[in-house]
Amino acid sequence: MTIVLVWVIPARILAEKCIASYILMSVDVDDAVQVLALNRKASGMKTKRTRDEILSDIRAIPTMERGKLCTMKRKGGGNYHNLQFWNQGRNQSTYISKQQLAVVSEAVDNYVRFRELVSEYAGLVEEQTRTARKAATAKKGALHSGRGSGPKSANSHGES
Repeated sequence: MTIVLVWVIPARILAEKCIASYILMSVDVDDAVQVLALNRKASGMKTKRTRDEILSDIRAIPTMERGKLCTMKRKGGGNYHNLQFWNQGRNQSTYISKQQLAVVSEAVDNYVRFRELVSEYAGLVEEQTRTARKAATAKKGALHSGRGSGPKSANSHGES
């Protein structure tokens, strides 16, 4: 038995066009767990991932290209493409041929994905750091119950 999945690809991934694209795909029922996971992500439900899962996704990115892929109009009609990026503090632009367009577009999308994954990883590490700090503070507070554990003021030692 098969079911049909529909993915909506956001416009920003489609080189900033103002439309969304839909992909239809048949999936075997054995893949129902993956369907549920995709459905959760699509509906905005957060699922906690581990550091290793995020790092694994980062390692799986085969190519990256920083910058923005732009479509430019020619005076005589038609389009050409260039990649705009910063290099050594300067904005640069490079012509992208039609043969290279798909590869460069994928590499630019991969860099966007890389940045999202790094941000997710940093958020997870920050959350774990705060949790560990709160646990250490709670443990220290239990050892010194009845005493203030905050910073001492200048007058706390009898100085004026």
